[in-house]
Amino acid sequence: MYGIRKKREENLLLSGMRKLYYRMVQRFSDFNIPPDVGDFQMLDKVVIQALKRMEDYYPYTRGMIAQCGSNR
Repeated sequence: MYGIRKKREENLLLSGMRKLYYRMVQRFSDFNIPPDVGDFQMLDKVVIQALKRMEDYYPYTRGMIAQCGSNR
């Protein structure tokens, strides 16, 4: 389960850059990463164990969770 932000307190330029970035990530990723999802999520123990086994020097948490393929 994850929370989706309805509104951010940021200027128009930053908001546009963020949307562009996440569209690019979505397009080039093999996994579905929903836009505007925060890093604060409720995860199943199976997903947490899978995340612990991943070795990534620069972890991208949202992508790693999506890669686990669990139900949302």
